[in-house]
Amino acid sequence: MNWKPISLTEGLLYRGLAILMIAAHNFCHHVKELPGENEFGFKASRFRDFIHLWISDPLDGIRNTMHFMGHYGVQVFLFLSAYGLSVKYAKTSPAWWPFVKVRIGKLYPTFILAIAAWLLYQGWFLSGPEAMLSMLQKHWVGLITKLTFTSSFFQQYAFSPVGPWWFLSLIAQFYVIYPFLLSFYQKRGDKGLLKLTLVAYLITYCWPHQYFNLFYTVIPHMPEFCLGVYLAGKSELKIKASWLWASAAVYLAGNLFIFLWYPSVLASLILMLALFQWISGQLKSSSPIRKVLAYIGAISMPLFFVNGFMRYPIIGWAKEEQIWWYTLATCGLFLITSIIMASLLYWLEMRFSKWRQARKQARQLES
Repeated sequence: MNWKPISLTEGLLYRGLAILMIAAHNFCHHVKELPGENEFGFKASRFRDFIHLWISDPLDGIRNTMHFMGHYGVQVFLFLSAYGLSVKYAKTSPAWWPFVKVRIGKLYPTFILAIAAWLLYQGWFLSGPEAMLSMLQKHWVGLITKLTFTSSFFQQYAFSPVGPWWFLSLIAQFYVIYPFLLSFYQKRGDKGLLKLTLVAYLITYCWPHQYFNLFYTVIPHMPEFCLGVYLAGKSELKIKASWLWASAAVYLAGNLFIFLWYPSVLASLILMLALFQWISGQLKSSSPIRKVLAYIGAISMPLFFVNGFMRYPIIGWAKEEQIWWYTLATCGLFLITSIIMASLLYWLEMRFSKWRQARKQARQLES
């Protein structure tokens, strides 16, 4: 197969597929006490149990797969972030502070709306107005670490108040280092990216994760970012079948042997990019499925923010009847309600953006 540049519409498709993986994972791994996934830590028994569950209960395979593998959608988002920025800045290099200020500033409107939605939905709607105050009292430190993008360094609050929000600190760290990463690539080229990837692996291998889990930070994820920068500079690249087979072998072995676990994450990303490119090729531009996935990709940021708390109370219903078809039905309901909430937040953000732009233009006319 040939690697081809990702267009804007294809990028939305990729984002749509990735956020559905992440949201389904965030739902499925709470339905039933499954072995766990090798996301922030490694245990070979998890993969063996994953295979055993597939063999013993194949009808429950979708839930089992989303539970164990859905979190790899995060790697797609990391890749696309580096890829998109590198395409944008292919012929220039952004100044550090203006870049960081703009990129991090774009996170706040949606996130603040998501905090309000969390309080109103999980607090007011599900538990009553008095619950909102108790939620703030319980999670105020966690909220501060999220609003300051520092939860990676205060890991007892990594999943407070809403689990998926741990990602905020990671992506903010990427924005902080990206201008330096791009400048490094422009000076050192592909070999520089390879060396940087190897250094990131070396640090990750040697780090005492039992005292401070490095996987909440940008360092172990540098290979995904480097791959995004690398492929952004390639108009076309021949992908040999042997590379994909090697990636599959590294991924499988990486879930059995810890010394290959770190590179197995990059291997999973390579396999997913190949799969997503194939899916994109199968869907015509007029396909309703493609349009739906592109729309979900367009609202992927608010959907990421809301899916963690929109699990409730549906997750409780799913636990009552742990039957494969009932799990899929409740997961589908969860995804639909999450998309509706995300669409509302997206609409509100667009209205706010238009209002702010109109106000800015009015001030310019007055001056």
